[in-house]
Amino acid sequence: MDMDMEMHMKMMPTTSEECYAANTHGFRLWHTASSRNAMPTEPTFQDSLPPNAPSIELPKDAMWLNATSLVNRNIYNSIFGTLKEFTRQEYMHTRYSVIMLFIVLGICIGGGILAQTTSASPGFQTKLHGSTLWTKLQQHIFLPALFGSQRLEPLPGNVGYVPGRALSIFIALFIILNVILSSVSFRTFQPNTWFMSSQFELCEYVGNRTGTLSLVNMCISIMFASRNNLLIALTGWNQTAFLTLHRWIARMAALQAVVHSIAYTLAYFEPGYGGAAEYAVQAAKPF
Repeated sequence: MDMDMEMHMKMMPTTSEECYAANTHGFRLWHTASSRNAMPTEPTFQDSLPPNAPSIELPKDAMWLNATSLVNRNIYNSIFGTLKEFTRQEYMHTRYSVIMLFIVLGICIGGGILAQTTSASPGFQTKLHGSTLWTKLQQHIFLPALFGSQRLEPLPGNVGYVPGRALSIFIALFIILNVILSSVSFRTFQPNTWFMSSQFELCEYVGNRTGTLSLVNMCISIMFASRNNLLIALTGWNQTAFLTLHRWIARMAALQAVVHSIAYTLAYFEPGYGGAAEYAVQAAKPF
């Protein structure tokens, strides 16, 4: 039966598009039926607006919106200021981390460019080594030990050796730069919708800053520790120099990680957090 119906449907003639176009009476019937049964259109945005601007400000503790109201100005300023200051702090964390990365790698790349240039141009090398400035740099910075006349003296506590004067200056500048970048450009905003006190807010920002710098320094330290470090071939420095930098950069990264943890721990005991009880609850979680 189904097969017969299918064959019958295939044999039925179909109306052509030209016939539909010429049948004005049928088109009018279809248009009338469609107009009567058409769904009502949705109002536009302009039609949905109230005729007069709202004059009632939403209360601070309101739970229901039963009428068109103005946003509470105090809540708006608090939320806006909170997000603005947090965004600014995140930008500063990223900016200082990029500065740290570019300075460390920039010094290495600059030294590498100088080494490759002098190696590829014997005339420039002869002229450079014969200059008074280069002689002074070699005499007072590049060649002498940090103190006295002995080089690579072991440090107490089996923490390594005293590097040469040039490498010591590099390490000292690196440490000073990290201390500065970990300590500047902090501000607080109150009343804050995220942090209930300025101390709580500052702890969070310090923790984020030191954590970000620690991660960047750890990446640099790992790169300097590799045996196939491309900077060794580029700069002409030996692996001992890069391993010395690796140790000191790793120490700074570890110190910043400790400060990061201390700042986050202190935040629990500032106004606006749960104190020791909340800290114990969070510490028991399997992070």
